[in-house]
Amino acid sequence: MAFTGLFGPPRVGIDEFSRWARETAGVDPVHHYHALSACWPWLRSGRQKVLDVGPDPAPWLGAIERFAGGRHDLWACRHGADADAAASLPRGVRVLTAEFDVWSPLANRDAPSTLSETGFTLVTALQLVDHLYHPETLFRSLFNAMATRAVLVLTASNVSRFANVLGLVRGEGLAGDLDALIDRGRPARPLVREYNWRELNAAALAAGFVPVRHGFYDDPADAPAPSPFGAGLRDAAAPFLRERAQFASEIVLVFRKVGPLALKVRQARLALYPLLREGYARAGGVRRRLRAGR
Repeated sequence: MAFTGLFGPPRVGIDEFSRWARETAGVDPVHHYHALSACWPWLRSGRQKVLDVGPDPAPWLGAIERFAGGRHDLWACRHGADADAAASLPRGVRVLTAEFDVWSPLANRDAPSTLSETGFTLVTALQLVDHLYHPETLFRSLFNAMATRAVLVLTASNVSRFANVLGLVRGEGLAGDLDALIDRGRPARPLVREYNWRELNAAALAAGFVPVRHGFYDDPADAPAPSPFGAGLRDAAAPFLRERAQFASEIVLVFRKVGPLALKVRQARLALYPLLREGYARAGGVRRRLRAGR
C-alpha cells in the first residue's frame, strides 16, 4: 500500500530520505519515512505542538525539523531508556518524564504515569507499543495531554505479518523476548508482544480516540530467514499477499481526539453495525426460504 497516496507525499521522496537516513545516526529509513508520510498533512498545515514518545526521540524529531521546517514546537518523552541520552535531542526540544507501562518489572516506579504538559496537537509513538504489556495507560495519558482535534500517529509490529504466519506453520510461537526481562542491565525494554490493528483501534477507542485510518508497510529487516521451504511458500503466496497488505510486517495507525459528542456517535455506529449485519443475514434467510417455497 502506497502511503504517499494515502496521506499525501512528504516533501522528500523515499530514495532521497533513505540516502539522508544512511548518513544520519539513529534515523530509520523505513519506519521514519512512513511515519513522516502519515504525519505530513498535519506538519504542513500549520505550526504544531509535537510530542514524540519513545526510547530515543532524537532522530525522529530531527527528521521532522529537517524536512518539515523549524516552525513546530517539539517535545520529547523518553520512555523505557536512560534519560541521560536526552542531551542528543535537537536544540530547543523540551523533555518530559513519564512511565506508561505500569505492568513491566523494568518500569521506572519514580516517574509519573501522566504527562505534566498538555495541549499537544500532534503526538507520535513509533514502535513503542511492542514494548508495553498493555497500551491502555499510554492511550489514556496521551488523550489527557492532547488538545481536541489533535492527532496521534502510531506505528507497531504486525502480529499477522507473513514471518509470523510462516513461523506458526513451522511450529514456532509468537512470544516476545520475555527472558530478557531477567537482564535488568539492558539499556532499553525488550519486545514483549505484537498487536494487530483491530486491537490497537479498540484500545484507542476505549481511551476516547477515533480511528482515522490505518495502513501497512514492510520492513526488509523483518523478512523471514531464507530457506527452500520459506522461499517456495512466499513465492507461491505472493499474488495473495500483494492483494492483502495485512500480511506486511508493520502497521501505521492515525487517531484523532474528538469531543464527547463525536465519540458517542462513533461508539453508537460501532454498536449498530452488528445489529445491521444480523438483520441483513436474517433477511437473506427469509428470501432464501421464500424462493425455496415457490
